[in-house]
Formats: sequence, structure tokens, C-alpha cells
Amino acid sequence: MSKERILVVDDSAASRKLFSVLLKEEGYSVKSAVDSDQALPILNSFKPDLVLMDVLQPGAHGWELHAVMRRTTVVALTSCITPSDVESVLASGCEALIMKPINPRTFVALVRMNLSKA
Repeated sequence: MSKERILVVDDSAASRKLFSVLLKEEGYSVKSAVDSDQALPILNSFKPDLVLMDVLQPGAHGWELHAVMRRTTVVALTSCITPSDVESVLASGCEALIMKPINPRTFVALVRMNLSKA
């Protein structure tokens, strides 16, 4: 049985490492990217089942990357967001929003729940 593929897009090296470790421990296949520019070629070759994407990233905004991922389930990650931003994130087509810092005990369960929606 093959596990689902997850792409983590986050400019924070610490966040990428934490998310990757937690997900790999659960058997997921994980690749990561620093930003949208680095994520685009990975999207084409890795074909992730789920993308965990930091909404606020340097360079191309996370929303621009999301525009090319229409058929991929996207969960937004952020540490800075207002209530109106939550509505915008969900209205943009993101399946869910996970606030950072994450709770390691519930993070994988949230990812699993969103993978089941894919």
C-alpha cells in the first residue's frame, strides 16, 4: 500500500523540518519547498495528494501558487491572520486552515482528515 504524497511549502526551515518529520513518522511521502518558485517543478513531478502551504511567503504570494493547483487539495498554514483573512483563505478554495505554531499531537490528525476529503 502506498502512502499519500504531501508537499510542504513554507519559508521557515524549522517549520518545514517539523512538518516533514511528523508526517514521515506516519508513513507519508513528503517533499518540501521554500517558496512558490521552488514548489512549481515539484508539483509537476511529485504530484502531491495534499499541499500544506504557508499563505504568507516571500516572493510570489501563496495565493499565486494556489491558482495553479486547482486539482490538488490545499491546506493553508499561517501564523498571522485576521478573521476576514480566514474567510478569504477558505473562499479561495483552500480546504482548511492550520494555525502556526501547530500542536504536534493534533497536526497529523488534521492532515489525515483533509486527505480524506481529497
